[in-house]
Amino acid sequence: MGLFSGKKKEQRQESLPPLKFPELPSMGPSAYEQTAMKEAAAIKQAVMPREMPRQEEPEEQQQPMTMRETKAEQPLFIKVDAYKEVVDTLAVIKAKLADASHVLDELTRLKEEEDNELTAWHSDLTAIKEKLMLVDEKLFEQ
Repeated sequence: MGLFSGKKKEQRQESLPPLKFPELPSMGPSAYEQTAMKEAAAIKQAVMPREMPRQEEPEEQQQPMTMRETKAEQPLFIKVDAYKEVVDTLAVIKAKLADASHVLDELTRLKEEEDNELTAWHSDLTAIKEKLMLVDEKLFEQ
């Protein structure tokens, strides 16, 4: 008698009732997402320039508004988390720009070296051609 031998058990098929799952709520935006959307809309509205009512003054008397005047009229409030995220993103962008600048400087240096080498090769080739012409002339003079 082996270890794994044994009587095969008859498989019984029992009729089970179908499973009933509870109804889940619809997947609408969460309260956090709704709040974030409202805040984003408020920020957009605060940042967008407001239309000034038209005045019937001659163009010489109208003066364009400066940036200071618009900023004074429209305060902008940003959450600290969003501000920190923007500052972090700007730091990453600055680092990537510095890296790109270093790479560009290195490429420029390499290109200058390549141009110098090519110029030297051209001058060497020109010198070899002149010497060949001189040898050719000497051979055919006799």
